[in-house]
Amino acid sequence: MELLIVIAIIGIMTTVGLVSLSSSRTNTKLQAAQREVASVIKLTQSYALQGKVADDGTGSGNMITPCGYGFRFKDSGSYEIFYNNWTTGGWGKTDCTSMNGDFNDRYWKNGPPHSKTLASFQLNNGVTLSSSVAATEIYFTVPDGGIYDNTGNAYAGSQIFTFSLSSATKNITFDSGGSVAESN
Repeated sequence: MELLIVIAIIGIMTTVGLVSLSSSRTNTKLQAAQREVASVIKLTQSYALQGKVADDGTGSGNMITPCGYGFRFKDSGSYEIFYNNWTTGGWGKTDCTSMNGDFNDRYWKNGPPHSKTLASFQLNNGVTLSSSVAATEIYFTVPDGGIYDNTGNAYAGSQIFTFSLSSATKNITFDSGGSVAESN
């Protein structure tokens, strides 16, 4: 009888340990994705504030200072940094001041020749974005870092990006002041 009690206790402890380990792994995967995305948003903002130069996309090796840099999710598992510039894509503008003054030019414009992808990324380990993909775009103008949404309007309030794995979730909150915060 004592042997059965000891075996039952060992079984219960093993089950609790395995459940705890699985939960810990899920949490670690979500935190890694959360940190990576938050870092890329901050990097995008930094590019705009620094006036980072980029290839003009013509294949000639010419470098330009884009009028703005953007971050966006392409779908629930991939995201990118992109840029817009008045010298590429036939914007009909003569400089970044006129381009950044037009809300139609402050967001992703369906790719080349208008918007150019600078870098692409993937969420890993089965983590997915469970927020609306359209609501994830953030555009920063050069050099003042003005913040705009996926329609070119000034960012108002805050936006929460929610990531999920199994039944667990983590959030990134981005606000109109440019702050990026990670939370449960």
